Amino acid sequence: VWAYVDGRLPARAAMLNIGTRPTVSASQSPTIEVHLLDFDGNLYGRRLRVEFVERLRAERRFRSKAELAAQLATDAARVRHLLLEEGA
Repeated sequence: VWAYVDGRLPARAAMLNIGTRPTVSASQSPTIEVHLLDFDGNLYGRRLRVEFVERLRAERRFRSKAELAAQLATDAARVRHLLLEEGA
């Protein structure tokens, strides 16, 4: 996704998950999580608008948090390629 913080440009490359987070939570309540790439800051209380670009993969349960972290690193590399290198 592209993410816009408080409606401002430039848009930031981000990853988004809509689901139940089966590796880290037993809850069946869906959540929406957005991870802005190369961003270090506090977004609580800020307005975030996202623009969907491409679906990378289905949500699944991983055997460990380490396996999940490795997959998220792979996902982030793919997002960087799609949004920042190809200029989607």
